Amino acid sequence: MTVADDGPGIPERELKVLERGEERPLEHGIGIGLWIVYWVVEHSDAAVSLETGTDGTTVSVELPL
Repeated sequence: MTVADDGPGIPERELKVLERGEERPLEHGIGIGLWIVYWVVEHSDAAVSLETGTDGTTVSVELPL
């Protein structure tokens, strides 16, 4: 499944939280959408790829059959 938009991209602070795999009291995400994707991928042996920039974001998730 792939979802794309033409928005401003994902903020760097959001990406750092996902890269670390944890939130901290002074450093955390502002929404739940990326955490849902992260949780599904981590718990279902799936793969996710993310491309983001000032001209939009594309997120692809591959789930095993």
